[in-house]
Amino acid sequence: SCSTMEGKYRFRTGDVSFTGKPVPKEYWNDRDVKLIGGKGHSVKKNEDGKWEIVTAGEKVEHDNPADYYNTVLKMGKKRAMVDAVLTVTAASDIFTQDIEEMEKDGLIDSDKVQEENKSEKYKKDPPAKSTKSEDESPEKTLDELKDDFENEMLLHLPNQDAIEDWFLGQQKNHDEEKYGPKLASPMEIKTKKQLGMFKGKFRKEFGEPQKDLLPEVDINNE
Repeated sequence: SCSTMEGKYRFRTGDVSFTGKPVPKEYWNDRDVKLIGGKGHSVKKNEDGKWEIVTAGEKVEHDNPADYYNTVLKMGKKRAMVDAVLTVTAASDIFTQDIEEMEKDGLIDSDKVQEENKSEKYKKDPPAKSTKSEDESPEKTLDELKDDFENEMLLHLPNQDAIEDWFLGQQKNHDEEKYGPKLASPMEIKTKKQLGMFKGKFRKEFGEPQKDLLPEVDINNE
């Protein structure tokens, strides 16, 4: 299950404050938050379109939780599917889930946990080379790809509001009367072509490797 009363959906980060300090070039290499002031700091474009260091405001309660109903619904579906697989296969002792969410909530240090797990795993069973190529792996569904894209965006943007701002900024010339309402999150994407367009633009803006870009298409022609 999933609910809008959960902390990650119930609250959002308050308005950011621009510090007037430009983002150092070294930050874009691995986006180390220590280079911009540590926890509580992020980056955002100012009115001149230049990247600047910002400080995040305190968490405030969302004034309209309905904006996230679809996201919460998809997350509930995803959790139910994972739980069903673990229960039916009795694999809960083998696989771990929700590490990313626990890290965001400050419940664990994921880097430490991952290092400990790797150490124990290598002691028992050193990893073998895979004989299966990437082309042979099953293709992900659209919902899975949208979840992956949203998680990728949250690595670079501070919260869901920032994701919505980015999406709307990419659709300034979008004709709502002709093509319907603008999209405000990855979960509202309808096709893989639309997903490829937005993912391509996002990765170009945030410096992802060019080889990982999906082909861009015109959303109005979909």
